[in-house]
Amino acid sequence: MYIVAFVFLPAWRKRHDAGKGLYARSQDDNKLSVNYALRHLNCKVKWNEDQGDLVARYDYQGGHFNIRLEKDSPYIRICYLYFMEVELRYLELVRTVANLCNLNAETARIVYNVNDETGMVGAHVVCVVTVTDSTVVEVLERAMDDTFKWRQIFMARFNETKDNNDKAEDHDMEKAQATLGHELALLREQEMAHQEAGDDWHQEQGEDTRLARLVEKAMGLKDVVPIRLAVFADDGTTTLDEADDILNYDITHPLIKDGAFRRLSATARLDFYDPADPVKVRHLTMDFEQEGTTADTLYYRITLSLAAASVACGMEPSDRNAPRRQASVLLGYDLTPCEERMKRFRYLCKEAEAKARSGHEDDMSDEEQLLCGECWYDDRWLAYNGKLLFDQSRFYEAASLFEELYRKEALDNTGSKREREDKHRKTCFWLAACHAGLRQYEKAIYYIQQTEPFDNTLSMELYVNCLVNKGDHRALDIIDNVLHALREAEDLRENDNDARHKFTDEQVEHLYHFLLRRRVYLLVTMRRFEEAERLLKQMLNDPQNSDFALKELAYIQRNKTRQTEG
Repeated sequence: MYIVAFVFLPAWRKRHDAGKGLYARSQDDNKLSVNYALRHLNCKVKWNEDQGDLVARYDYQGGHFNIRLEKDSPYIRICYLYFMEVELRYLELVRTVANLCNLNAETARIVYNVNDETGMVGAHVVCVVTVTDSTVVEVLERAMDDTFKWRQIFMARFNETKDNNDKAEDHDMEKAQATLGHELALLREQEMAHQEAGDDWHQEQGEDTRLARLVEKAMGLKDVVPIRLAVFADDGTTTLDEADDILNYDITHPLIKDGAFRRLSATARLDFYDPADPVKVRHLTMDFEQEGTTADTLYYRITLSLAAASVACGMEPSDRNAPRRQASVLLGYDLTPCEERMKRFRYLCKEAEAKARSGHEDDMSDEEQLLCGECWYDDRWLAYNGKLLFDQSRFYEAASLFEELYRKEALDNTGSKREREDKHRKTCFWLAACHAGLRQYEKAIYYIQQTEPFDNTLSMELYVNCLVNKGDHRALDIIDNVLHALREAEDLRENDNDARHKFTDEQVEHLYHFLLRRRVYLLVTMRRFEEAERLLKQMLNDPQNSDFALKELAYIQRNKTRQTEG
């Protein structure tokens, strides 16, 4: 009976499937075919069900494979998972090598994932194929052989370029975002270890966060004299009339209670006198909204809006000293117990210090290098936490940490002059980036000018963005000067007197196109439409700028139409 099944059943199915279309094959059809092929290849298979999909796990020539049969799909997905794992610092290299391999592979595709908990990048080979009973053995065998081939090619190419990648400057934003998840625990350990290091804006269960600090940092309103605070929520209204109670009001209270969100949103109104203009009562509206939840953090956003004062009160809208009209800040409320954070933090510190003492700096992970990057423990804490909060778009909290580090560095005389200047420039860059994220462009420009922005492409782009977004009169001249220098300096690398010789060709090209787009934006804002159109038409042929050019041309056309109709 078994002989009949093995010999005649495949022959019958071959005739049976001869006239069937691709999408006529069911999940059960593919399972029968896969079982037959794996038996032919001497593979022992174990089937499981995963949310309606069938998953087969088996070994082939020493490799651990699985096959996924999706419901209502004729395709077979062959996966060779985690053939390599590397640290997060190699994320950019993994992606680059995977893209090169995928351009040349037939059906195999190399993909990767990031594990935030372990801080590792895993590489996998995936093949998606279709089979019939007459081709299933050949297709599966060819796909798995291709998997081994591309695994070897990937690993060989990765190892060839790994050393050069270690020496290259990294500007990979995906890597920065991925690193954030792994380093989040370390952030909280350091905050708990240094409560006396200044304003940190780290919040945990039971820790008070004062309204006075929010109003000062986000809106630039110092020493306000509060009159009344009203908080409006779905379960009623809370009113405070005492000045001290208002200034010390916990801004987590409208949304968070006992370590959990208790409502989606709330609104508050603060009535106060501004000492800078104590003529009339001012009104500040605050909108509290949930932004998401993780196992470690409750994220929420506060949007503040200051009602305009009348001209009769002496508060002209163009007054340089006037407070901001609007601000929006993202905040986090940490839930991880102190003991867990401290245990993790101490372990990482010991690992970093041990590697530093033994001369194994090249083996350090990014977080270990950062822990050893500052001379003083408090400075190390401030820099690391500030960067991590910035990556989370928690610019308001990050700025407080970098401001404290900025003040400490001004009094620091340790190390060489070059080392102090490098640390100062890094701190100023992140301070500028935080204030730019908060749209406080004057402060951002103040800090970014201390970084010698024309010696670094990232600093230059941040500087230009701040000038353009603020509407600074210097913006167009600075953009034109840099563009002129880039056009003339074809031998940037050969000219040692030019600081830009440190830029790679890719950085120069990226900067050039960035400046073109910023120049067009300024021209359109200044309503110099004809100049902008000429430049945009040239940019249409450039893949990097074509989408931008089309949108700006459409915007210009709409404005011209309105002018004609008006």
